[in-house]
Amino acid sequence: MKGDIVLNYPETSNVTIMRICIASMLILHYPLQLDPSRRCILTLVSTARRFFKVRRECEVNAKLIDYVTSSKHSPFAEFSNADNVNPGVNYGGLNTVDHGNENNVGGNTGRVAVQSVLDEGTAVQEKDLPFYVITISFLLFSFFIAMVESDLGLVLSLVGATGSTLVSYVLPGLIYVKLHEPLDASKICAYIQLGLGCFIMPTALYFILSGSDT
Repeated sequence: MKGDIVLNYPETSNVTIMRICIASMLILHYPLQLDPSRRCILTLVSTARRFFKVRRECEVNAKLIDYVTSSKHSPFAEFSNADNVNPGVNYGGLNTVDHGNENNVGGNTGRVAVQSVLDEGTAVQEKDLPFYVITISFLLFSFFIAMVESDLGLVLSLVGATGSTLVSYVLPGLIYVKLHEPLDASKICAYIQLGLGCFIMPTALYFILSGSDT
């Protein structure tokens, strides 16, 4: 008995037509199978990028606050004496309006609008970049596995040993342990479930990769 159930049928014209139909169905259903995984990875990538962006902004703001509030580098130190205020001096960027450049307002507005459109296009491209990278990576990785491994039973065994064990044992137990604070019977059961998952996954992988039928 072979792992791929289609290979267990005799080599006839009807079986060949059935194989062609199954292959066509899998090709058409591949995008539907790819979409949930891609969405999950995109969510993780987006969350990680927001986290590091907020962290960098907090660090920059903290350094800026320390710089501004320090008496040595404060740009408002010159305002301590009202007699020293000079309209022609730039006090930390708070100088008076340059009336000589008022005629260039229209040109500056046009340049700002063009630059805004360019920045928006760049932002859209950066936003879509992970989508294309993840999609192409999935396609190439799937094509590589299909070309290297001809035994579908081995692939399904690896998926069951890793994905099914992770979803059925490891993640439920781990999430319950993290969210349920008091140590009671339910949390002990969650620890047992988590331990079973951590034991089943490497054990199943060992027997699958070693070629044992146990």
